[in-house]
Amino acid sequence: MYIGYLALSCIMLHFKNRTLLLNFETLNFYNMRRRTTFSLLIFLKKKKSGNETKRNIYGRITVNGKAVELSIQHSIEPEKWNQKLSRSTGRSDADKIINRSIELLETRIHSIRNELQTKGETITALKVKNEYLGITPSKQTLIELFEKHNQRQVSLISVNECAPGGKNGESDHQLTF
Repeated sequence: MYIGYLALSCIMLHFKNRTLLLNFETLNFYNMRRRTTFSLLIFLKKKKSGNETKRNIYGRITVNGKAVELSIQHSIEPEKWNQKLSRSTGRSDADKIINRSIELLETRIHSIRNELQTKGETITALKVKNEYLGITPSKQTLIELFEKHNQRQVSLISVNECAPGGKNGESDHQLTF
């Protein structure tokens, strides 16, 4: 095998009287480790009714400009909220619980991101959110899905029911199971 260099952007390979030209730009060797942007923002969101004094605390995960939101399951008065710190400024036990919940959320979200990165998986905001919430995608094959569908259809058909399709609604086939 002979390797010849044509330029910095391509390689010519000679192997058993055949020549292969590899162009790095089309193979995207330079872009294999694409940089992703990642951010986590903690913010207050108004409740739907609008009359209440407390606001819900939400987290927004953004990866490459695509965002998903998740609730922290806590609410707080806007006067006690410091947006720059993303923390409660109150000193009560409830405010300490809120701040601890936010710290746990941030730690867990960043560890999930690091786990996905070390596995070499593509990082998406939805994937990080689902991992945090414990939602795992079902890994079924197409054949398994067809089998489940067929089982559901069989359960809908009663035993010894005539199959449709004959003349004047008559059937020339009998279904038995």
